[in-house]
Amino acid sequence: LQVLNLRSNSLAGPLPPAWSQLNNLKVLDLSNNTISGTLPSTWSSNLPSDLSLADNNISGTIPYGWLGTCAPEDNDRSWKTQYLDLSGNRFSWKTQYLDLSGNRFSWKTQYL
Repeated sequence: LQVLNLRSNSLAGPLPPAWSQLNNLKVLDLSNNTISGTLPSTWSSNLPSDLSLADNNISGTIPYGWLGTCAPEDNDRSWKTQYLDLSGNRFSWKTQYLDLSGNRFSWKTQYL
């Protein structure tokens, strides 16, 4: 299974941690449902390259490993996660200091 589109299917409840074991999944669209709970940290190691969780009721913080998937892989210049849409949820980010100085960000994106 490489593509799973369950957009607008009235899915409810938390994201199953076991879905992190879908190793061949490249595209996952779970947008426009009523998914709740938090983002499973178990997904951090195996996010699809195209992931949309937009317009749900997901709350809490974004696990550190999720943000790390949007960085270039060690031996490759490609991005592991090409598209990540978490808009329209109820995330919180509690930080007192964010320092992004001394970087060379080069993003090719249509949306930010």
